[in-house]
Amino acid sequence: MYLNGYIEEEIYMRQPLGYNDGSGHVCRLKQSLYGLKQAGNIWNKELNQNLQDLGFCQLKSDVCCYLRRVKDKFEILFVWVDDIVSMANNKSRNNLVEKEIGGRFKIKSLSRPTLLLGMHITHDPLQNRIRISQTSYINSLLQKFGLDQANPVTTPMDPNVKLDDFGNNEESTDDKISTSYATLIGSLMYLAIATRPDIAFTVNRLAQFSSNPKPAHWTAVKRIFRYLKGTRNYALTYGGDDIELNQDLNIFCDADWASSHDRKSTSGYVITIAGGAVAWSSKKQTTVALSTPEAKYVTATHVVKQVLWHRSLLTELGIPIPDTSTIFSDNQSTCAIAHHPEFHARTKHIDIAFHFLRDFVQDGIIDVVYIRTDLNLADLFTKGLTRKTHDNLTYKIGVIDE
Repeated sequence: MYLNGYIEEEIYMRQPLGYNDGSGHVCRLKQSLYGLKQAGNIWNKELNQNLQDLGFCQLKSDVCCYLRRVKDKFEILFVWVDDIVSMANNKSRNNLVEKEIGGRFKIKSLSRPTLLLGMHITHDPLQNRIRISQTSYINSLLQKFGLDQANPVTTPMDPNVKLDDFGNNEESTDDKISTSYATLIGSLMYLAIATRPDIAFTVNRLAQFSSNPKPAHWTAVKRIFRYLKGTRNYALTYGGDDIELNQDLNIFCDADWASSHDRKSTSGYVITIAGGAVAWSSKKQTTVALSTPEAKYVTATHVVKQVLWHRSLLTELGIPIPDTSTIFSDNQSTCAIAHHPEFHARTKHIDIAFHFLRDFVQDGIIDVVYIRTDLNLADLFTKGLTRKTHDNLTYKIGVIDE
């Protein structure tokens, strides 16, 4: 697709092998080639202009998403470089989009998407369910790192292992070993951000030791692979006969106070729609919180930015959303701080950036509501859990066995 764009700059290249006439002349490029620094940007401009000519509107909330609506008919395009997924409210509209784009670019239609960016997609119209999995990717990782014969375990992290309990007398790891450890972590990150939120916390936690991993960290990383071996067929699942299909955002946030050796807390949140997670995060906070309510207040501010983006996206797509989005937290003091600015004596040290949340609460766009800890799905993203709790929360965020 990069060959479709026209270059605005004056760029020359040597005559390619097999076409050199021996004259010493050079070629002036009129269209972009793979390898040019600006090739991606040129293709993006070309595609954007052509889609706009076809009546598509580029969304402000997500520039990789295009919408065309005519009365009760609509088409949505999701673009990843030169891969385009088309969605419409009937098959004939999809066929029309394919014909229109095919008239401007040379394309190949793959029918209903089954494999996208390494993720396997299955659609079950009878159960009204969509599943996204990476079984093949997991199998390839197990074989690549020689762990395909390892014994499976039921959780990605042992909650009884303290990864920070190491003295200063231990020798530093050499660069080669650190690089190997970072390679393992990096291969897991794609899983953690794509289809397997159940390993997000563990990967985030172990990534903090990439510069100097100890034997316990190597064991913990291998445990993730052992967990994945036993759950390789798990898929992120949306819909189903027992799921009420609506566009309401179910938002949960949590924090594990002072959980790291430097006493910084871990923030975690998850947002679900139609029974499956659509956004999640497990992240170490950048500052030290002085209390559990403060740590969870910081997390609530962190998640509200994601919620506002989802509200903007759904609004642009013309999907009805409630006037107020509710964030669930398992700390009543956090809810009180978000609603009542008079808690000045206990909150005056908190950075003003985190009070960003209060404005939206007072405007009625966001609400922060208390929920019991055992019902807070974000607990999965802040700490290692026992098998029973881990399995329960994993199922509730839509990571289900086939």
